[in-house]
Amino acid sequence: MIKAVKKLISSEGLQKSVFLVTASLSATFISAIALIIFSRLLGPEKFGEFSVGVAIIFILLKLTDLGSTQALLRFIPTQKTQDEKSKLFFQLSLWRGKLALGVILIATIVGIFALKLGYSINPQILFGAIFITLILVVYEHLNFFLLSLGLIAQAALMNGAQALTKLLAAIVLTLIHLSTTISSFVLYSLAPLLGVISGIIYLPKWLNNFSLNSTKLSPAVTKFISHSAVGVIAAGVIENISVIQLNGMMNSYETGIFGGVSRISLFVVLGGSYLSQVLFPRVTQYTDHQTQKKYLLKSLLFIGLVGIGFLVYWPLNKFALQLTLGAEYLSGAKALLILMGAALAYAATIPLTALFYAGDKYWYFSFSGIVQILLVILGNLIAVPKWGLLGAAGVLLLTRGVILVLTGVLAFRDVFLYGNYMKGINK
Repeated sequence: MIKAVKKLISSEGLQKSVFLVTASLSATFISAIALIIFSRLLGPEKFGEFSVGVAIIFILLKLTDLGSTQALLRFIPTQKTQDEKSKLFFQLSLWRGKLALGVILIATIVGIFALKLGYSINPQILFGAIFITLILVVYEHLNFFLLSLGLIAQAALMNGAQALTKLLAAIVLTLIHLSTTISSFVLYSLAPLLGVISGIIYLPKWLNNFSLNSTKLSPAVTKFISHSAVGVIAAGVIENISVIQLNGMMNSYETGIFGGVSRISLFVVLGGSYLSQVLFPRVTQYTDHQTQKKYLLKSLLFIGLVGIGFLVYWPLNKFALQLTLGAEYLSGAKALLILMGAALAYAATIPLTALFYAGDKYWYFSFSGIVQILLVILGNLIAVPKWGLLGAAGVLLLTRGVILVLTGVLAFRDVFLYGNYMKGINK
C-alpha cells in the first residue's frame, strides 16, 4: 500500500495535476470567501435570487459549449505544428461564437415567456445573467486553450485574477453598504472580465502569424463534439437545475438555503473539474494497454482516498457551514452533507472518465450525460415536493453514485477484460 502511494506521488501526471488543482483551488478559495461575504450580506432570501442568476449563467455556459472546450483539451495536444494548433483553435472559437449567439437569443425569448407565465425571478437578474454569459464564454474558451497548450501557470493566473476581483467587489460593497441583490450579482458575475484580459495577454504570439482558410471542423472533432455535448450539458444542468426547480416549487428563502450549501459543495466539483483539465489531455496519449492498467489501478487508489476524505469531513459538516455561510443557513446542514458526498463522488469519477479520452469511446459521454439529466430533472420533480432540500440533495447524490459505479464498471471491463481497450486516435 505504501509503495503504491509513493509510486502515485512520483507520477508526472499527478504532479502537474496537483499544481493545477492547488493553484485553482487557491483561486476557488478566494472566490469562496467572496461568496461567503455575499451570502452573509444578502441573507437567505435575497441570496436565493442571487443563486438563481448564477445557476442560469452556468447552465447557459454549458449550452454554449457543447463539448468545444473538451475538444480543445482532446485535440490541441495531438496537433504536431503551431499552424495546426492555430487552425483548430480558430475553428473551434468561431464554432462556439456562433453557437453562443444562438443560445443567447433563444434564452432571451424563453426568458420573456417565463416571466409572462409567472415564473418568480427578478427580470434584471434574468436578463443580466443571459448577457453576462457571453463574457464567461470567452473566459472559459481562453482558459481551456491555455491548458491544452500546457500553459498551466498562465491558466491558473487567469483564474486567480477573476477570483481576486470577486473578493475585492465583495469587500467594496461591504464598506460602502450597497449590497443589493442586483449590485452583488452584477459585480460577482462580471469578475471574469479581468481574467479575459489576462488570457488574451497570455495567448502565444504565433497565433498572430496564422491565417484561417477553412472554418470547417474535421470529422474527428465533429464526432467528438456530437458525443460529448450531452455530457457537457449534463455537467451544467445537474449542478444548477435544482436551484431553478426549487425556485419554482418553493419559496426564495429555501432556494437561498439550498443555493448557499450547493455553492459550498460546488467548490469540490470545481476541484474535480480542474483535475480533469490536466488528466484528460495526458490520458489521451495512454494508448498502451499496460499503461492503461496501471493508470486504472492508480484511479482506484484515488477513489479510496476520496472516500477517506469524506469520512474525515463528516463530523465537521455543521461547523463548516456555520463558519462559512453562518447560523442563518444551519437548516441546510443535512443537505450540505449529502451534497458534499455527491461532489466527492463526482471528483472520484474524473480519473475513470479520463480513460474514455484515450480512444474512440465518445458514446460514453452521450450515454452518461443522458442518464444524469434524466435522473436529476425527473428525480427533483418527484423528491422536491415531498422532501424539499433533502430531496434535491439526495437526487444529486444518487445521480453521482450511479455514474461513479457505471463508469468504474465500464472502465474495468474494457481495461482488464479486453486487451484491445482503446488504441487511440490522433486525428
